[in-house]
Amino acid sequence: MAIAEINDKDFEDILEVAQKFNGENNITGCLLFHNQEFLQILEGDKQVVLFLFERIKKDKRHTHVSLITQGEIQNRSFTGWNLAFQKWCFNTMADVKNVLSLQELENLVSVIDKPTTAKKMFAHIAKGIIDSNKRFM
Repeated sequence: MAIAEINDKDFEDILEVAQKFNGENNITGCLLFHNQEFLQILEGDKQVVLFLFERIKKDKRHTHVSLITQGEIQNRSFTGWNLAFQKWCFNTMADVKNVLSLQELENLVSVIDKPTTAKKMFAHIAKGIIDSNKRFM
């Protein structure tokens, strides 16, 4: 859950630091933000991802961080994206640099290779966010 005071500058800072770290450490993934909650999937070397997750848990811009699932994958779903990001706030779409459009995210979710529990859960939650935001567009 994001802190109530989170703002656009916080998101820009998160993206800048995450994209730099992820690029340097061959981490790929996607981060969604909706209704004050973050949803993230990370792909990469297990030890680096676990180290990154510990850093994420200590970040003061959110609380109640939960690991939903983890596991090994054969192929990455977010190849080439050291951090895809989408932020939805109620019925408006926020414009942040390097943001996926709703259509791009919908296309991604529809073609994600879904053999793992993590990918299935991420795709299911992301699809729910997409569907709820389509009603406002």
